[in-house]
Amino acid sequence: MSSIVIELQNQEITKIGVEAIIDFYRTMAIDQLHFPGLDVFATKVDSSSLNVVLDTKQNKLDTESIKIIADFFKKHQSPWGWFITAVSNTKDINQYGFEFIYETPGMYFDLANDLPSVVGVEIREAHDDLHEWIKPLQEGFPSSDNCEAYRKLNAELLRKGEKKLRHFTAYQENEAACSATLFLSDNAVMLHNLATRDKYRKFGLGSALTLYMMNEAKKAGYRHCFLDSSDEGFNLYKKLGFNVYCVTSVYEKM
Repeated sequence: MSSIVIELQNQEITKIGVEAIIDFYRTMAIDQLHFPGLDVFATKVDSSSLNVVLDTKQNKLDTESIKIIADFFKKHQSPWGWFITAVSNTKDINQYGFEFIYETPGMYFDLANDLPSVVGVEIREAHDDLHEWIKPLQEGFPSSDNCEAYRKLNAELLRKGEKKLRHFTAYQENEAACSATLFLSDNAVMLHNLATRDKYRKFGLGSALTLYMMNEAKKAGYRHCFLDSSDEGFNLYKKLGFNVYCVTSVYEKM
């Protein structure tokens, strides 16, 4: 993605958004560490975007904390990423052996605004082992295990009664065509992992499913809606009225 322009500069919105990101990873984690300004989460899913350090640090990093974190992920045999959030003052991460990988725009929508209802699209909420829900994600987010560990993690959380995660699938021709997750944090919602199967692209299913989840959040009494956008999804979210409120920089240890 070319240089990202911050369209909404609001410290309170940024704070709420970062808190929702931390809460999402906390909910997904099977193990975690905490240092002042550093929240560390392991999911055991083989992805550096799901085993993360969320950096909100206001002072300098230190070698000892980084070593403990590296050992933590080594124990879990997980790749991991260091996410410098919008509220962090960290600027010296390169000197500790980290390499910049990418930036991702955080986007915001105020659910106090009017939303169109979704008509003509069959959307179901998944309450089972998520075998249908995962199919679009297998195409959208290919992985070495065909997203099986991610499916199992989410299915286990559902079985345990986790109420913060709601999984939705849009169907076309009675086939799972587009899937995503609505995460319900304390003060905000986040939309995660929107994916559409290749043969069902350009049917408007991504927009329909996004709007459906936003309406669900609004009915539940939420006002603040956040997401982290991929390059592919950016224009879709802009058309729906989302604005960039922050940028997260992602690094990996070399």
